[in-house]
Amino acid sequence: MAGKTKVMVVGVTAIAMGVTAGCGGSKSSSNSSSGTKSAYNAAITSVVNPSDKKGGTLNLWSSQDADSFDPVTSYYAWTIDMQRLFSRTLLTYSPKPGKDGLQLVPDLAEAMPTISSDQKTYTYKLRSGLKWDDGSPITSKDIKYGIERGFAEDVIVPGPQYGVQDLDQGQKYPGPYKDTSSDKLGLKSVQTPDDQTVIFHLAKADSSFPYEMSMPIGAPVPQKRDTGAKYNLNPASSGPYMFAPNGVQIGKSYTWVRNPNWSSAVDPVRKALPDKIVLTITTNPDDLDSRLIAGTADLDVGQSGVQSAARTQILQDPNLKANADDPNTGFVRYAAISQNVAPYNNIDCRKAVILASDPTSLQAARGGPVGVVTSVRICCRRTSSVRT
Repeated sequence: MAGKTKVMVVGVTAIAMGVTAGCGGSKSSSNSSSGTKSAYNAAITSVVNPSDKKGGTLNLWSSQDADSFDPVTSYYAWTIDMQRLFSRTLLTYSPKPGKDGLQLVPDLAEAMPTISSDQKTYTYKLRSGLKWDDGSPITSKDIKYGIERGFAEDVIVPGPQYGVQDLDQGQKYPGPYKDTSSDKLGLKSVQTPDDQTVIFHLAKADSSFPYEMSMPIGAPVPQKRDTGAKYNLNPASSGPYMFAPNGVQIGKSYTWVRNPNWSSAVDPVRKALPDKIVLTITTNPDDLDSRLIAGTADLDVGQSGVQSAARTQILQDPNLKANADDPNTGFVRYAAISQNVAPYNNIDCRKAVILASDPTSLQAARGGPVGVVTSVRICCRRTSSVRT
């Protein structure tokens, strides 16, 4: 969970491994359209086995549950990526592979923002024809209301605080649930002069602001469908997929189906190839690894890595290794002792635990040393990328 100050992710190399063994049992090693072969590290800079065919079910698995699918709470990296299925933002990242995927592109916005000469005012125009899954229009007021919810820390478990830090500016805005204005849109630093325009006023220039608003905290929320702390049980959809009835089973599974009111004409980012997406939560990471290798699971969305037994199996089998990836990430994973819980609030106790611990075992439990394969590549079962 984010604290009250901005945190930049400091990168060391965390290695990822992928298995494309599923894909309907196909043993093909080359792409029909691009000619890119399935080889070690191929998916780091290109899409392996791309497809434009629609249909089928994408089977996702994870050995950890989502922190939340409420956009203002979500902060796990993989959960933020999953939000792209059903919750759009003003800007998002390009779906292209490799370094091109680090570029921001318009999403709900029709173009990149207009920025004032002092770089403190950002103006966005929304695309025409945007709709929620119930058919109602998505407006600039939905953007503003979604951001305001992030201030209501007494109602909603707080997630990243970037929007609060940049947009409160001494107003001490309490969030929409305690907002005394008639429309509950009283945050002064965000203006909506019409339904297509949203204007952000910053206290000081901040070039990272567009990146902050590309996170789920910048996603729209329709006020009439807001259920406060329970919003994560059935979030409204502005993207190509929406939660199926009873599709949220916390700790067990999540199911998405097509949003009938989404149109590719107003969404140039997402291909939305699968008809259905199912995310299964498991407490057995070794079972998950075996499913990835067998192809009955298409992707470990948690991306925390295959276990040591699977790493050995994959690296020793040329066919499996050819479908594996070893990328760099910007994450640091570490084991830590809480200093606020007895007896660990005693520094001598903490020193004793550290002295008695086996650092090699702790390192292996968090994914192994730098340079060790730890994560899994998506299979292309009628889809070309997890950024669907």
